[in-house]
Amino acid sequence: MSKKIQASQMADEITSLLTTYTEEVTELAKAVVDKVSEEANQEILNHITFKDKTYSKGFRIKTTFENSRNKRNTWFVAKEYRLTHLLEYGHITRNGGRTRAFPHIKYGDDYVNENFERELKEGIESARF
Repeated sequence: MSKKIQASQMADEITSLLTTYTEEVTELAKAVVDKVSEEANQEILNHITFKDKTYSKGFRIKTTFENSRNKRNTWFVAKEYRLTHLLEYGHITRNGGRTRAFPHIKYGDDYVNENFERELKEGIESARF
C-alpha cells in the first residue's frame, strides 16, 4: 500500500486511512456484538435446569441502540418475564420458606464478559486493513 504523495497532502492521507480503519473496526465490533449476543443466549439456554418451555421460548435479543459507532443488544424474556428474577434468585414462599434458585442468566453475563473483548481483539488482529 505504498503510494507517493506530496508533503502537503500527508495530513489528508493519514486522516483518510484512519477514517477507513475506524469504519472497518466499527463494523467488525458490531458483528462481534451480534455474535456474542447469540452465543450468550445459547449459554443461558444450556444452563436452564427447570422444565418450563414457555419461559425459555420467550428469550429474545433486541438491538436497543445503534448509531454509526455504537451498538447495544439487550437480552430479555418476552413471555413470562415476571419469572426472571424469581427463578434467578429464588423467593420467599407464603409459609416463610424460600424456594430454590435456578441461576441461568448469570452464565450468559459471564460469557459476554469473558468473550467479547477476546473475540474483538482476535478479529482486529486477524483482519487485514
